[in-house]
Amino acid sequence: PVSREQLFDSIARIERKLFDAFEQEVSTVEIGELVMDELYRLDSIAYIRYASVYREFDCPQQFAEIVRRVQKDNSRRTEKAKVST
Repeated sequence: PVSREQLFDSIARIERKLFDAFEQEVSTVEIGELVMDELYRLDSIAYIRYASVYREFDCPQQFAEIVRRVQKDNSRRTEKAKVST
């Protein structure tokens, strides 16, 4: 579960990045990418679900590819955490 504080922190990071990077209009592509970045940090399942719709996956291989990438990154994080404790 993602806490309310984590959610608000993510929203604040997205807003900050948008205000820092853009003066006028912001494309939906930019917003979508920032949302994906935050979801990746917060909740891997939410990230995968969002990415599958946002990127309009049209074959199972695309879905499998993103799941493999998340699994690989999660394994790295787990190994890194083991080493630092």
